[in-house]
Amino acid sequence: MAGRSDAVKARLECRRCRSSISICVPARRGVPEFLRCDHDNHGGVRKDGSGDILCEECGCLWKIGGDRLSREIEEALSSNMPEWRRQGVVVLFCGDR
Repeated sequence: MAGRSDAVKARLECRRCRSSISICVPARRGVPEFLRCDHDNHGGVRKDGSGDILCEECGCLWKIGGDRLSREIEEALSSNMPEWRRQGVVVLFCGDR
């Protein structure tokens, strides 16, 4: 299955406790086949009242959500493609240390 060309497989990792979550993140540009989500699940993460994502393990506020998350994923796509190809997922480090 080729997956959705508008959603990126991503892993958000907490800088504080190193816990991580895997999610699909909408992208406004074409996504390489090896990074495409193969399902439609974009939810399932804890958020605060502003829509920012909270670490599931330690509750750290990641201050990343919605359009900002998509922008950061798109920037990461172009900045480190060899690593994402190797891992099969885009990794973003979130929250304060």
